[in-house]
Amino acid sequence: MDIILVQEPPKSLIHHVLSHTDLTGDPIYSIPNHPDWTLFIRQNLAQENYARVATYINKKLLKMRFTLRLDIINHQDINVLAFHSGQHINYVINVYSNDNQSTLHFLNQNIIDLNNTVVMTGNFNIRDNDWDLNYPHYSIHTEDLLTLAESLGLDLCHIPENMIIM
Repeated sequence: MDIILVQEPPKSLIHHVLSHTDLTGDPIYSIPNHPDWTLFIRQNLAQENYARVATYINKKLLKMRFTLRLDIINHQDINVLAFHSGQHINYVINVYSNDNQSTLHFLNQNIIDLNNTVVMTGNFNIRDNDWDLNYPHYSIHTEDLLTLAESLGLDLCHIPENMIIM
């Protein structure tokens, strides 16, 4: 596994820094990182607009020059990463959409033309019988998600429940 796409990443206490007001220091919270991985996340200091998507790329893939493309989409719930493979630039999209599907609506209203999108994944908070056979209903938001995927040249991928991805 060389690419990890996380939605709603946990924030952990990283360390304390010197403080003029607290003898124990001010706590610094962040998303965990590891020296073998590069973390791509939209930085925002405002707690109410924290990033709800994080993408980890194993450093052995750095020769593919992954970059977080905030110039394409600058949204706390969307990561668009570009990488080079030969002559082409490819894209990986990581999405978190709340239960109101605000990010899905944002993407559909701001359609982007990203040729060579290899994968879009995320938590879209859409329960639907199309991908959860144990769920008896269909969502009104499924069509929006499928339209977005089609506009990016993507198809819905069904992964068997007993399959483990590594």
